[in-house]
Amino acid sequence: MNGLKCTARRLLLLLVLSSIAGHAALGQDDENPFGSSSQQASALRGEIYSIPEGTSSLPDFSSLTPIGEIYTKVLDVPQRSFDSGFPGVTDRFEWFAIRYTGKFYVESAGEYSFRLVSDDGSRLFIDGKKVIDNDGVHSPSSVSGTVDLTRGEHQIEVDYFQGPRYYVALQLFWTPPGGTEEVSQPTYVPSSPAGGEVSAPPQVAGTAQAAQPVDTGPSPSGCTWCSEDMAGIDLTGVWSCDDGGTYYLRQMGYIVWWAGEGSASEPKWANVARGILSNCVLTLEYYDVPKGDATGFGTLVLEVLSSDEIVAREKPESYGGSRWWRTSPPDVGGEESSEPSGPAIGGENAWENATVRALIDEWLEQQDRCLKEVYPGAYIDSWGRACGELETAIASCELEPDKPAGWDYYQYLWYNNWCPEVYPYTVRDYVERRLSGESFDSLAECKSEGEPCA
Repeated sequence: MNGLKCTARRLLLLLVLSSIAGHAALGQDDENPFGSSSQQASALRGEIYSIPEGTSSLPDFSSLTPIGEIYTKVLDVPQRSFDSGFPGVTDRFEWFAIRYTGKFYVESAGEYSFRLVSDDGSRLFIDGKKVIDNDGVHSPSSVSGTVDLTRGEHQIEVDYFQGPRYYVALQLFWTPPGGTEEVSQPTYVPSSPAGGEVSAPPQVAGTAQAAQPVDTGPSPSGCTWCSEDMAGIDLTGVWSCDDGGTYYLRQMGYIVWWAGEGSASEPKWANVARGILSNCVLTLEYYDVPKGDATGFGTLVLEVLSSDEIVAREKPESYGGSRWWRTSPPDVGGEESSEPSGPAIGGENAWENATVRALIDEWLEQQDRCLKEVYPGAYIDSWGRACGELETAIASCELEPDKPAGWDYYQYLWYNNWCPEVYPYTVRDYVERRLSGESFDSLAECKSEGEPCA
């Protein structure tokens, strides 16, 4: 039923995104455990410095000139021998220092615990505040610290130096609020095009290809059409693309999720993605899913030209899409909506109209009746979910669904407007039919699972 299928889809998405996270960690390798010389759109940027022989503590980086740079999404170098240097940058393997800097995003506010393991010295700064000091020449040593983080963007800096040959170590762990310790791999925020640091992501083994620049016109020096807190951007909605596909986007603060498909009935490709929006640059890690025949994955660097248009700046050659345009705005039912259906009542926020709300409750009642014909012990809750005894499982609906803060179930149902599993009308279709004069009883028929909506 609807609740079980939704759960299955979420599990599939989580599995796919777990695979994406696994590939994202490939910024490090056996040759260069500290990072890759290939620039990455969203990662830590490490500047490498030579330091004098005999150095016993972290240097004053402001007095030094970097000899090269590397990029990584994770600091996870357990103790190991190191004599290869930095291929493509420098062959130095002792008496060097690295300063890693970047921005990361956290979705949950609270106290975060960090633990830094290093051989030799290291320090951790969050938002300019020293959280961990593990300096000095020593074998692998672990030091912990905590910091309160608000939801949103934060600055991170990890300083490290290696003294005499041959062994090195540098690992950063974190424990999110209510979580367990793991190697720190937060969602890193991409650099702005103005900074000149957004470049081709590293090529990953498999079917993905290295990202290539896309000729879609000049890139602006930064986002100027919305405020820094992105109050002017809401990408949530349905989008079309020049690859012929339909994309369903959901923006939650700085996080953007999407699902794309070439066709709802017989797609040649389908993909899911999760990304970070920063200064009008949307950086996504995407993965094709088995609904279609494509099996690629990679990184997309997109520029948000407005709330209704997105263009690709960098993407794998195998990825067809280059330009996206909105076909359904966040406030469905407004003047900008291109959807043919929708009641002629309530204006831009139709779900706030008392008559529409009463009809939405009717729609839920119709579904509940149809569901009980199949599963007497089940019910439809106010969020439109199938709950209770379904086949051999009991679906719990105690938690509210994922939704923007402040949305009640009327707005949630009106916006999502899905085709129910056991009832032949979407909520907006039902409201429109009732407002046009059709009776409650005339719209009481049920449908079998998989049958399309009327």
